[in-house]
Amino acid sequence: YYIIPSSVISKLYLVKSEFLRKASNPVIELDGIQIPYLNLHEEFDGDGKIQQEQFVVLVFYGNNFFGLAVDEVIREYQAAIKPLGRMPKGQDLFSGASILGTGQLALVIDTNKLIKKYS
Repeated sequence: YYIIPSSVISKLYLVKSEFLRKASNPVIELDGIQIPYLNLHEEFDGDGKIQQEQFVVLVFYGNNFFGLAVDEVIREYQAAIKPLGRMPKGQDLFSGASILGTGQLALVIDTNKLIKKYS
């Protein structure tokens, strides 16, 4: 599981996966505006089994918007975030971690670093 801080989220869209076309510079049209996006399923999981519908989380990136395509959005909640410490050396895409109510670990994504690295 991954957490995207609500402070960077602008809007959430449910889209058919067929609209998330794979290209060297992927963009999707949302509300009449072309938005570049990154499919986190492909970047993090890569098993090729993409659901028929995915969510696109529209986040702020500098003065622009950027879409993050995700398989599922669980809910918004307040989380106690703990730093990762020295364990994940060289892994700066995650700014911390939290334990979900189910006891599972969730990593907090630093969206600026993620977008900069993968786009």
